[in-house]
Amino acid sequence: MNRLTRLDVRTKTLVFVLLVVQFLVVDHPAWNGLLFAAILIALLMCRAPLRGTVQALRPLMSLFVFVAVFALFTPPRFHHAGHTTVLFSLSGLHATTGGLLTGVGFIIRILALVVLTGAYLGSTDVDELLRGLDWAHAPYWLGVLVTTAISFVPTMTRRKDLVWDAQRARGADPARHGPFGAVRAFIPIMIPLLTSAITMADALSVALTSRGYGASARMTPLRDLRWHWWDTAVSATAVFACVAWLWARFVLGLGRI
Repeated sequence: MNRLTRLDVRTKTLVFVLLVVQFLVVDHPAWNGLLFAAILIALLMCRAPLRGTVQALRPLMSLFVFVAVFALFTPPRFHHAGHTTVLFSLSGLHATTGGLLTGVGFIIRILALVVLTGAYLGSTDVDELLRGLDWAHAPYWLGVLVTTAISFVPTMTRRKDLVWDAQRARGADPARHGPFGAVRAFIPIMIPLLTSAITMADALSVALTSRGYGASARMTPLRDLRWHWWDTAVSATAVFACVAWLWARFVLGLGRI
């Protein structure tokens, strides 16, 4: 059982935002890697579902390579003088130690954001998100917009897989043409995907209208939010850890490249 589902949506949102802030303020990959490892251990202890997150990371491998290569040749504007050491040169571009650390740091940030987002959405259902937005006095349309967009992601992913399998059944094999062949093969998939998205959006608008969407200025919650003692403990721990992290970064000057 995923133990994150026991937490209140306000607690999960607070922890998610604080962790994102911690990853963004620190540049050094060693610090971000240590934080990322601690998050993975916590998620495994909470039995969070990470299988879907691992599958979502596979299409990002080419992005990781691009980010690493691009950051490797970053101009030497680093805090520590030792990070300006040139590893090798290519056509007048210098690959530095700081550029390598910057690329690894960017990759860890992307990995962490994907894992955090997957854990947050995997442990929070649509009703909880709507109730949390209503508690925060967010506009009615914003709650419907956010939850609808989130619920459409797995639906469109399944539609994409169906169209992809149909293309392969007709003899298309994007893998044999390399990574760029996969990109070109994705272009004809966009037409049925867009058509399906427009049809689904039209059906959704009819369903919302028939159910009286917009008749009331406030949402009617299905369940009330309940705050427990473990929400207080988790929130206090997350706030304390974030304050200590920011103090180490801006007062002690740690975590800089």
